[in-house]
Amino acid sequence: MHEAERAGDRALAELFTRLLHATHETARVLDAAATSIMNNRDISESDVAQYLFVCTGCGRIAEASTGEACPLCGALPPEFAGYFPFFMKSDENLGRRRPTEIIEMLRGDPDRLEDAVRDVEESVVVAAPGPGEWCMVEVAGHMVDVATIFNDRLRVHLGLGPADPAVADKIPWLLTRERAWREQSIADVVKLFRGEVDRALELLGTLEDGAAWGDKVKVLMGRATIIELGTWFANHNLAHLQQIVALRPDADVPAEDSSADQGW
Repeated sequence: MHEAERAGDRALAELFTRLLHATHETARVLDAAATSIMNNRDISESDVAQYLFVCTGCGRIAEASTGEACPLCGALPPEFAGYFPFFMKSDENLGRRRPTEIIEMLRGDPDRLEDAVRDVEESVVVAAPGPGEWCMVEVAGHMVDVATIFNDRLRVHLGLGPADPAVADKIPWLLTRERAWREQSIADVVKLFRGEVDRALELLGTLEDGAAWGDKVKVLMGRATIIELGTWFANHNLAHLQQIVALRPDADVPAEDSSADQGW
């Protein structure tokens, strides 16, 4: 940067200046993530936002939102690449699923949830592992909420009815906060989850061919394809099933922080 300034190349000097600031921001996020994961089972949302956006103009990382424009290079929101929890856009981003894999995962998820909470005492099911964290039945209820939202989005996309105002446009983890899952029995929550997954499989079964999985989901304003929405759903179940297992008294993995995801 200093060499460019001495050479009188202002454009190159400005480019290096932006790169320096972008690198510092990346280092800050990585440092926060490393510190968080040393203290928790997973990176806490209070330490690093679940939504990360990378400016394609200068490489700056923005947490939670893009803002109106990149403060370093002026790039507008559409020029940012988004990285979200359990919602992957390509095979290079960890977790992309194929249609057959999504279907197979969903088919087994209700049984996996039932197994995860089997023989766990009610006092444990409703015990929060820490202040502000979800207990087992709330995590399972959150899985029901996400399945319900998935079904509503897909049903509207397929022209099978209007959106349900109770879940449409809802942020999943906020919806879970609104519902009193702690007051329901874990058996009832597992039953509800099984019903929603069955409906999801039925809706996915109506897709005429494999190409339909690439259709942009209408209610998401074209931000995601059906396969991306399905990837989010399947990966979301996988993560929370592991979280519930970790909350069991006989779990091998300590559950100091069970807030793995309360996101998209």
